Amino acid sequence: MVALYHNVGTQMLEYEACKGGVAIPYSLHTNPINIGYPDSLGIGAAVIGDGNTDMVYEMAQTDRKMMKAEGLNIMYGPQVDVTSDPRWPRTSGTYGERPDVTSDIAEALVKGYQDGDNGLNEGSVVLTIKHFPGDAPSENGFEPHVPIGQWRIYRTHGSMEKYHLPPFQRAFDHKVSSIMPDYSRIATDGRAVPQTYRGGDQHRGSAQRLQQGADHRSGPEPDGL
Repeated sequence: MVALYHNVGTQMLEYEACKGGVAIPYSLHTNPINIGYPDSLGIGAAVIGDGNTDMVYEMAQTDRKMMKAEGLNIMYGPQVDVTSDPRWPRTSGTYGERPDVTSDIAEALVKGYQDGDNGLNEGSVVLTIKHFPGDAPSENGFEPHVPIGQWRIYRTHGSMEKYHLPPFQRAFDHKVSSIMPDYSRIATDGRAVPQTYRGGDQHRGSAQRLQQGADHRSGPEPDGL
């Protein structure tokens, strides 16, 4: 059905272009869809048990081929937030609480979905890694997509750099093509411990890292516009 929708839309655009009209290119997007592998926490556990990410790469390659066959070119995922509060309702969508494991998974996903780690090519699916720089330390575990969850509370010095940023850094290093920013902001009224990143302040350090990965696209989900 998805492939049919894609083909009909493409034919309509070609028809408009042939008439001399304006035909704006479009892409079909999707959130991650389970294709028979374990869910995110299960994948994290499997990686720890196996000691490698071979299964993750295989899954990403398989899903990439299925998506391309259906005409799907962009994924709003993966979610590489490192969980740090069991009250956070999106913990089930993470790969667990270990930054090293989530970083290894992020690398395998980029390589598998983008068909390599040298940026995009004809066979790639665009990944939108989220939610930079990590939504997990939300106040009281509230959901950051709604106003009550708008604040991130870091309890210790260096926790953003040590626990939350490594998976994003690994994805950037392997040229992930797109980034979705978080839906929260760090509390600056004394509730959160100030954070630094590579010697810069919490905001400027993250911005500089994004600039170093200048090939990235950044954007929210459509319903967040």
